[in-house]
Amino acid sequence: MLSGEGTLLGIAISGAEIKPVYFNPDIKDAPEFSASGQVTAKEVQQAIKDGSATPELLRKEIDRIKSREERFKELDRKKVQERLHEEFDAALEQGS
Repeated sequence: MLSGEGTLLGIAISGAEIKPVYFNPDIKDAPEFSASGQVTAKEVQQAIKDGSATPELLRKEIDRIKSREERFKELDRKKVQERLHEEFDAALEQGS
């Protein structure tokens, strides 16, 4: 249904991919996700319990976990870099 009454055009953003999506806000045929478009661990666990988990839902959960891991790695690198600068500054001050 691309041009039916009530059909709207939106965008779907997944990682680096952006694509147009037609949808009807009055039709509820998919599980509700959080406002950000990402799923939460709680939503996934509930869908698995209910037997309503879809491949799309599971892919979103995998993407969420991967992006979370990447963010933690990024924060760790930043902490190491800051610590390195602190120690270097301290060594320069002691050497002066």
